[in-house]
Amino acid sequence: MRNLHKYFILLLFLFLTFSIRVFSEDNLFKKRLKEAKKGDFVVFEYNKLYSSLSVFEIDTENNRVILEEIIIPKDSFDKKLSFRDWIEKKANESTSWTMYEIDLSENKIIDTYSVSRNCFIDLKNQISITTKLLDLDLSKLLDRDRKKIGPPPSVGEVD
Repeated sequence: MRNLHKYFILLLFLFLTFSIRVFSEDNLFKKRLKEAKKGDFVVFEYNKLYSSLSVFEIDTENNRVILEEIIIPKDSFDKKLSFRDWIEKKANESTSWTMYEIDLSENKIIDTYSVSRNCFIDLKNQISITTKLLDLDLSKLLDRDRKKIGPPPSVGEVD
């Protein structure tokens, strides 16, 4: 019985140590944000829209970041331009241009400014896709684990 008690304590200790380690680590999106430099960006596509999310400013001392989100309908985007060139040319035909100051410790929006409307927006108590990404358990997938779409490859062609 005494040995069983020791094993239980050992298992409990290992479980708690593992749990603390897992839940204290940042997810992939937050980790990348903390490693990002001003001007780094990512583009998402959803509902026939492109959303460019770029790092405008990083405050490592206060664990905060200012992100700039610019949205354009997929059909309106000039495919001849890169997203970086499009942004540098004042994001012509964008439907929304918003800047978010985010507290990375709390995963909360501190302040929001609409560049397209030229005013501040109160989003402090709103659900935001950006802050949701900070909470999601994202991890990198190997190519072989990704969902394959489209027709199967021709004979001899690598998928």
